Amino acid sequence: MKTYDVFQLGERQFALHFWPVTGCLERFEPGQYYATACNIVLSDGYVSPHDCIVRRHRARNFANVMIDHVYILIKSYFARETLSAAAYELAHVGKEISEAEAIAWKNSA
Repeated sequence: MKTYDVFQLGERQFALHFWPVTGCLERFEPGQYYATACNIVLSDGYVSPHDCIVRRHRARNFANVMIDHVYILIKSYFARETLSAAAYELAHVGKEISEAEAIAWKNSA
């Protein structure tokens, strides 16, 4: 999977934005949060495993067309530019979690 965009949320915290939602990303239900494990595959082939949180968001755009987006929240020491150039693999799709659990994970060290 290649990202559509990478947003830095804080020190070593990033949101990876995927659009359109295709392939393995379709397994996530809209509006839900999931604890997952993903692999960051760097351009040199190095694979770095990371825990992450996945959220699928579905909304209508300005033309009233339903659009799906997937956001993956990840903590990494890689630079934003490195993450933008990387590919991603879902190593494990974990359980559905609450928004409060997702926020607690985001705020943890």
